[in-house]
Amino acid sequence: MQALREGDGFWEPYATLTVNLCDARNQNASYAYVDANNLPAAPAFLVENGLASFTGACGTSGFCTYPLFAFTSEFFATCGE
Repeated sequence: MQALREGDGFWEPYATLTVNLCDARNQNASYAYVDANNLPAAPAFLVENGLASFTGACGTSGFCTYPLFAFTSEFFATCGE
């Protein structure tokens, strides 16, 4: 997922919010691993704004650990706006 920000009247890419990990826990379409290594404030932002909840699981790739989040239907409703 790509995080966007508004700039000069249009939306532009800000950062990549999630990472792809092959993991059986990530089979639900509303689940995704959040890139908390490059966006350390992202997990708190998602929870505080009711966009996702932490599942309690984490995945690893190399030396990085990524928390697994369940995104809400409200989050998906805002996608594409």
